Amino acid sequence: MAVGIDPALHTQRYPELARLDEDPNQNHLWRNLVFQCDKFLHRNRGAERPLDNYVSAEDPGLADLAQGNLGLKPDAPILNRSAFRPIPFNEIGLYTDAWRKTLPPTERAPRNLPSR
Repeated sequence: MAVGIDPALHTQRYPELARLDEDPNQNHLWRNLVFQCDKFLHRNRGAERPLDNYVSAEDPGLADLAQGNLGLKPDAPILNRSAFRPIPFNEIGLYTDAWRKTLPPTERAPRNLPSR
């Protein structure tokens, strides 16, 4: 066991880790938004455990797909699903703090995503 790693701490928070040896090939796929994907679970060998995924060829209510803004509009249909929670894109990335006083300059070019 590596120094400083307490397995009990991890299994207390994530009880399924204690059973990892029983089926190590298991893959949980929960509450995903799958948009314009030819085949969801392409390599499904029976070990996947999908739950409450939203698969759509139509725009599920993305804020601005043409500009690469993959956030959701407030009235996006997927938000009516019981367990789905949008990714807080505005909370992801660099921030200023005691160690990083300023942020590096950014150049954000629009992403050209292919349409199907």
